[in-house]
Amino acid sequence: MKEKLKDLLTTVYQSVVSFDESQWIKPEKVSSFKYFHPHESECTLEGNITLYDFEISKTDMQYKFYIKVCKKEETSFWSKDRSKYVTRIGIVKDFRTSYSSREIDTFWFLSWVDDSLNIQKDIFNFLEKRNIELSEKEILGKYETYIGQLKKTVSKAASRDVKIDNLLEDK
Repeated sequence: MKEKLKDLLTTVYQSVVSFDESQWIKPEKVSSFKYFHPHESECTLEGNITLYDFEISKTDMQYKFYIKVCKKEETSFWSKDRSKYVTRIGIVKDFRTSYSSREIDTFWFLSWVDDSLNIQKDIFNFLEKRNIELSEKEILGKYETYIGQLKKTVSKAASRDVKIDNLLEDK
């Protein structure tokens, strides 16, 4: 892979790991994903694909970066991980600095074609880990809310009787 393209993908990774802790990018499950192979025209990756689609921008940036990272899980006959990763970086001039919102550049990274596998894997794994953490946090928050609401219906006598029963069973 050309060094500057590798730098671009590495910078995307650094930007992703710098996201605010509450920034949650939820994955999509898709059955196909269209991409452009450097030596062919449009191709399609088909199967069980997990896709993360997000934007990287700030108010002081001249460009917006639209990122799509997908993974198609594949294993070899001997259970070796041969998953394929595709990353698309679409660059748009920010509407505050330009009246056009069309992409001015698009870059494709294909893990089985170039040497971007490790960086793409790192981006995807970070997004997966963040998604799991925030999903669990959301579920725990719901449980706390539900438990709090149900506790409003519990009488002190019932609560006391349960505690006494538990103490007597521990003997």
